[in-house]
Amino acid sequence: MLDLNLILGILFAILSLLGFGFVDFLVGGSSKRLGAYTTSLWLLLTRVVLLILLIPFLLSYISPQPFLIPIILLTAIAGIMGALGLSKGMRVGNISIISPITAIYPVITIFLSLLFLNEPITAFQSLCIVLIVLGTILVSLNLKNMMKSGARKMHLGIEFALISALGWGLFFFFMTILTAQIGWFESSIIVAIPQLCFLLLYGYLTRERFSVPQNMLPRLSFLGVLALLGLVGFNLGVTYTYAVIVTPISAASIVITVVLAVVLLKEKLESYQKLGMLMVILGVILVSI
Repeated sequence: MLDLNLILGILFAILSLLGFGFVDFLVGGSSKRLGAYTTSLWLLLTRVVLLILLIPFLLSYISPQPFLIPIILLTAIAGIMGALGLSKGMRVGNISIISPITAIYPVITIFLSLLFLNEPITAFQSLCIVLIVLGTILVSLNLKNMMKSGARKMHLGIEFALISALGWGLFFFFMTILTAQIGWFESSIIVAIPQLCFLLLYGYLTRERFSVPQNMLPRLSFLGVLALLGLVGFNLGVTYTYAVIVTPISAASIVITVVLAVVLLKEKLESYQKLGMLMVILGVILVSI
Protein backbone atom coordinates (compact mmCIF):
# COMPACT_ATOMS: atom_id res chain seq x y z
CA MET A 1 0.00 0.00 0.00
CA LEU A 2 1.39 3.37 -1.03
CA ASP A 3 2.04 5.96 1.66
CA LEU A 4 0.48 9.20 0.36
CA ASN A 5 2.54 11.41 2.67
CA LEU A 6 5.73 9.71 1.50
CA ILE A 7 4.77 10.22 -2.15
CA LEU A 8 3.97 13.91 -1.57
CA GLY A 9 7.24 14.37 0.34
CA ILE A 10 9.22 12.83 -2.53
CA LEU A 11 7.38 14.91 -5.15
CA PHE A 12 8.21 18.12 -3.27
CA ALA A 13 11.80 16.89 -2.88
CA ILE A 14 11.94 16.47 -6.69
CA LEU A 15 10.59 20.04 -7.01
CA SER A 16 13.46 21.15 -4.77
CA LEU A 17 15.89 19.18 -6.92
CA LEU A 18 14.64 20.93 -10.05
CA GLY A 19 14.77 24.41 -8.52
CA PHE A 20 18.28 24.06 -7.14
CA GLY A 21 19.48 22.24 -10.27
CA PHE A 22 18.44 25.03 -12.65
CA VAL A 23 19.91 27.66 -10.31
CA ASP A 24 23.26 25.85 -10.15
CA PHE A 25 23.40 25.67 -13.94
CA LEU A 26 22.42 29.29 -14.60
CA VAL A 27 24.18 31.03 -11.72
CA GLY A 28 27.67 30.45 -13.09
CA GLY A 29 27.48 33.21 -15.68
CA SER A 30 26.19 35.72 -13.14
CA SER A 31 28.89 34.82 -10.64
CA LYS A 32 31.65 35.27 -13.22
CA ARG A 33 30.31 38.67 -14.25
CA LEU A 34 29.24 40.10 -10.88
CA GLY A 35 31.17 38.00 -8.38
CA ALA A 36 29.89 35.25 -6.14
CA TYR A 37 29.03 37.55 -3.23
CA THR A 38 26.97 40.02 -5.25
CA THR A 39 25.11 37.20 -6.99
CA SER A 40 24.35 35.47 -3.68
CA LEU A 41 23.18 38.75 -2.15
CA TRP A 42 20.75 39.60 -4.92
CA LEU A 43 19.36 36.07 -5.07
CA LEU A 44 18.68 36.23 -1.35
CA LEU A 45 17.20 39.72 -1.66
CA THR A 46 14.85 38.47 -4.38
CA ARG A 47 13.81 35.60 -2.15
CA VAL A 48 13.04 37.96 0.74
CA VAL A 49 10.99 40.28 -1.48
CA LEU A 50 8.98 37.36 -2.89
CA LEU A 51 8.32 35.96 0.58
CA ILE A 52 7.17 39.36 1.85
CA LEU A 53 4.76 39.66 -1.10
CA LEU A 54 3.32 36.23 -0.21
CA ILE A 55 2.76 37.09 3.46
CA PRO A 56 -0.93 38.14 3.05
CA PHE A 57 -1.73 34.82 1.41
CA LEU A 58 0.37 32.26 3.28
CA LEU A 59 1.53 33.60 6.64
CA SER A 60 -0.07 32.29 9.80
CA TYR A 61 0.46 33.80 13.22
CA ILE A 62 4.10 33.36 14.24
CA SER A 63 4.98 33.14 17.90
CA PRO A 64 8.25 31.20 18.02
CA GLN A 65 9.27 29.79 21.37
CA PRO A 66 12.41 31.34 22.90
CA PHE A 67 14.40 28.14 22.25
CA LEU A 68 13.82 28.58 18.49
CA ILE A 69 15.55 31.98 18.30
CA PRO A 70 19.10 30.53 18.50
CA ILE A 71 18.10 27.89 15.94
CA ILE A 72 16.83 30.60 13.57
CA LEU A 73 20.10 32.52 13.87
CA LEU A 74 22.19 29.35 13.47
CA THR A 75 20.19 28.40 10.38
CA ALA A 76 20.86 31.81 8.82
CA ILE A 77 24.58 31.59 9.59
CA ALA A 78 24.76 28.00 8.29
CA GLY A 79 23.15 29.05 4.99
CA ILE A 80 25.74 31.79 4.53
CA MET A 81 28.53 29.33 5.36
CA GLY A 82 27.22 26.97 2.67
CA ALA A 83 26.92 29.62 -0.04
CA LEU A 84 30.12 31.57 0.62
CA GLY A 85 32.19 28.45 1.35
CA LEU A 86 31.21 27.02 -2.03
CA SER A 87 31.85 30.25 -3.94
CA LYS A 88 35.24 30.80 -2.31
CA GLY A 89 36.19 27.17 -2.86
CA MET A 90 35.33 27.45 -6.55
CA ARG A 91 37.36 30.65 -6.79
CA VAL A 92 40.63 29.27 -5.40
CA GLY A 93 40.27 25.56 -6.09
CA ASN A 94 39.27 23.17 -8.85
CA ILE A 95 35.55 22.62 -9.37
CA SER A 96 36.17 18.91 -9.98
CA ILE A 97 37.52 18.65 -6.43
CA ILE A 98 35.29 21.18 -4.66
CA SER A 99 31.98 19.93 -6.07
CA PRO A 100 32.11 16.29 -4.86
CA ILE A 101 33.31 17.38 -1.40
CA THR A 102 30.40 19.80 -1.07
CA ALA A 103 28.05 17.06 -2.29
CA ILE A 104 28.55 15.12 0.96
CA TYR A 105 26.42 17.60 2.93
CA PRO A 106 23.32 15.31 2.89
CA VAL A 107 25.34 12.87 5.01
CA ILE A 108 25.57 15.54 7.74
CA THR A 109 21.83 16.32 7.59
CA ILE A 110 20.92 12.64 7.57
CA PHE A 111 23.23 11.82 10.49
CA LEU A 112 21.90 14.68 12.62
CA SER A 113 18.28 13.84 11.74
CA LEU A 114 18.73 10.20 12.75
CA LEU A 115 20.58 11.18 15.91
CA PHE A 116 18.39 14.01 17.21
CA LEU A 117 15.04 13.73 15.42
CA ASN A 118 14.68 9.94 15.72
CA GLU A 119 13.38 9.62 12.18
CA PRO A 120 12.53 5.95 11.63
CA ILE A 121 13.44 4.52 8.25
CA THR A 122 13.52 0.95 6.99
CA ALA A 123 16.66 -0.91 5.95
CA PHE A 124 15.47 -0.77 2.33
CA GLN A 125 15.00 3.01 2.52
CA SER A 126 18.48 3.31 4.02
CA LEU A 127 19.88 1.43 1.03
CA CYS A 128 18.05 3.76 -1.36
CA ILE A 129 19.40 6.83 0.47
CA VAL A 130 22.96 5.51 0.23
CA LEU A 131 22.38 4.85 -3.48
CA ILE A 132 21.22 8.45 -4.06
CA VAL A 133 24.08 10.03 -2.09
CA LEU A 134 26.77 7.91 -3.77
CA GLY A 135 25.21 8.58 -7.17
CA THR A 136 25.23 12.33 -6.50
CA ILE A 137 28.93 12.23 -5.63
CA LEU A 138 29.71 10.23 -8.77
CA VAL A 139 27.83 12.68 -11.00
CA SER A 140 29.72 15.63 -9.50
CA LEU A 141 33.12 13.99 -10.05
CA ASN A 142 35.36 14.94 -12.96
CA LEU A 143 38.45 12.76 -12.77
CA LYS A 144 40.02 14.20 -15.93
CA ASN A 145 40.03 17.72 -14.53
CA MET A 146 41.29 16.42 -11.20
CA MET A 147 44.27 14.81 -12.90
CA LYS A 148 44.94 17.94 -14.95
CA SER A 149 45.03 20.10 -11.82
CA GLY A 150 48.11 18.25 -10.59
CA ALA A 151 49.04 17.10 -7.11
CA ARG A 152 50.16 20.56 -6.04
CA LYS A 153 46.72 22.06 -6.61
CA MET A 154 44.65 19.16 -5.33
CA HIS A 155 44.38 20.64 -1.84
CA LEU A 156 43.43 24.18 -2.89
CA GLY A 157 39.99 25.23 -1.68
CA ILE A 158 39.29 22.00 0.18
CA GLU A 159 38.86 23.83 3.50
CA PHE A 160 36.19 26.06 1.91
CA ALA A 161 34.47 23.01 0.41
CA LEU A 162 34.34 21.38 3.85
CA ILE A 163 32.94 24.60 5.35
CA SER A 164 30.30 24.63 2.61
CA ALA A 165 29.36 21.00 3.21
CA LEU A 166 29.08 21.61 6.95
CA GLY A 167 27.06 24.79 6.38
CA TRP A 168 24.53 23.21 4.04
CA GLY A 169 24.29 20.08 6.20
CA LEU A 170 23.45 22.18 9.28
CA PHE A 171 21.18 24.53 7.31
CA PHE A 172 18.85 21.81 6.10
CA PHE A 173 18.87 20.04 9.47
CA PHE A 174 17.86 23.24 11.28
CA MET A 175 15.28 24.05 8.59
CA THR A 176 13.70 20.65 9.24
CA ILE A 177 13.29 21.55 12.93
CA LEU A 178 11.87 25.00 12.17
CA THR A 179 9.45 23.65 9.56
CA ALA A 180 8.07 21.18 12.09
CA GLN A 181 7.72 23.87 14.75
CA ILE A 182 6.35 26.90 12.86
CA GLY A 183 5.42 25.77 9.34
CA TRP A 184 7.06 25.61 5.90
CA PHE A 185 6.33 29.19 4.83
CA GLU A 186 6.98 30.77 8.20
CA SER A 187 10.35 29.04 8.52
CA SER A 188 11.32 30.21 5.02
CA ILE A 189 10.79 33.89 5.78
CA ILE A 190 11.90 33.90 9.40
CA VAL A 191 15.33 32.57 8.34
CA ALA A 192 15.71 34.60 5.14
CA ILE A 193 15.54 37.99 6.86
CA PRO A 194 18.39 37.46 9.39
CA GLN A 195 20.31 35.65 6.66
CA LEU A 196 20.09 38.77 4.51
CA CYS A 197 21.20 40.93 7.45
CA PHE A 198 24.21 38.69 8.12
CA LEU A 199 25.16 38.68 4.43
CA LEU A 200 24.93 42.48 4.25
CA LEU A 201 27.09 42.75 7.36
CA TYR A 202 29.65 40.38 5.83
CA GLY A 203 29.71 42.46 2.66
CA TYR A 204 30.19 45.67 4.62
CA LEU A 205 33.06 44.24 6.69
CA THR A 206 34.79 42.79 3.64
CA ARG A 207 33.96 45.80 1.44
CA GLU A 208 32.29 43.72 -1.24
CA ARG A 209 30.50 45.65 -3.98
CA PHE A 210 26.70 45.56 -4.14
CA SER A 211 25.91 47.22 -7.47
CA VAL A 212 24.23 45.29 -10.29
CA PRO A 213 23.73 46.45 -13.92
CA GLN A 214 20.05 46.95 -14.71
CA ASN A 215 20.17 44.49 -17.58
CA MET A 216 21.16 41.74 -15.11
CA LEU A 217 18.22 42.30 -12.75
CA PRO A 218 15.68 40.17 -14.69
CA ARG A 219 18.12 37.25 -14.80
CA LEU A 220 18.91 37.54 -11.09
CA SER A 221 15.22 37.84 -10.24
CA PHE A 222 14.50 34.67 -12.20
CA LEU A 223 17.31 32.87 -10.39
CA GLY A 224 15.89 34.11 -7.09
CA VAL A 225 12.52 32.58 -7.97
CA LEU A 226 14.19 29.24 -8.78
CA ALA A 227 16.18 29.32 -5.53
CA LEU A 228 12.99 30.01 -3.56
CA LEU A 229 11.32 27.13 -5.40
CA GLY A 230 14.14 24.83 -4.30
CA LEU A 231 13.87 25.90 -0.65
CA VAL A 232 10.07 25.75 -0.57
CA GLY A 233 10.18 22.30 -2.17
CA PHE A 234 12.50 21.11 0.61
CA ASN A 235 10.40 22.64 3.38
CA LEU A 236 7.19 21.17 2.00
CA GLY A 237 8.93 17.84 1.52
CA VAL A 238 9.95 17.55 5.18
CA THR A 239 6.41 18.57 6.13
CA TYR A 240 5.13 15.31 4.68
CA THR A 241 8.01 12.88 5.22
CA TYR A 242 11.41 12.54 6.86
CA ALA A 243 14.41 14.77 6.20
CA VAL A 244 16.59 11.69 5.73
CA ILE A 245 14.56 10.94 2.58
CA VAL A 246 13.98 14.48 1.29
CA THR A 247 17.55 15.76 1.75
CA PRO A 248 19.43 13.34 -0.55
CA ILE A 249 16.82 13.77 -3.29
CA SER A 250 17.00 17.56 -3.05
CA ALA A 251 20.82 17.42 -2.98
CA ALA A 252 20.84 15.38 -6.20
CA SER A 253 20.19 18.66 -8.05
CA ILE A 254 23.65 18.22 -9.60
CA VAL A 255 21.97 15.69 -11.91
CA ILE A 256 19.81 18.45 -13.42
CA THR A 257 22.85 20.72 -13.73
CA VAL A 258 24.82 18.04 -15.56
CA VAL A 259 21.90 17.13 -17.86
CA LEU A 260 21.47 20.79 -18.83
CA ALA A 261 25.22 21.04 -19.51
CA VAL A 262 25.02 17.98 -21.77
CA VAL A 263 21.93 19.15 -23.66
CA LEU A 264 22.70 22.86 -23.98
CA LEU A 265 26.50 23.03 -23.83
CA LYS A 266 27.18 19.67 -25.53
CA GLU A 267 29.40 18.50 -22.68
CA LYS A 268 30.24 14.81 -22.55
CA LEU A 269 29.53 12.53 -19.62
CA GLU A 270 32.02 10.00 -18.33
CA SER A 271 30.81 6.44 -17.78
CA TYR A 272 30.93 6.79 -13.98
CA GLN A 273 28.80 9.96 -14.19
CA LYS A 274 26.20 8.06 -16.20
CA LEU A 275 26.30 5.34 -13.56
CA GLY A 276 25.81 8.00 -10.87
CA MET A 277 22.76 9.39 -12.65
CA LEU A 278 21.29 5.93 -12.94
CA MET A 279 21.90 5.32 -9.23
CA VAL A 280 20.13 8.58 -8.31
CA ILE A 281 17.11 7.86 -10.51
CA LEU A 282 16.88 4.28 -9.30
CA GLY A 283 17.21 5.36 -5.65
CA VAL A 284 14.45 7.96 -5.97
CA ILE A 285 12.10 5.47 -7.62
CA LEU A 286 12.77 2.68 -5.13
CA VAL A 287 12.54 4.83 -2.00
CA SER A 288 8.95 5.76 -2.93
CA ILE A 289 7.84 2.14 -3.05
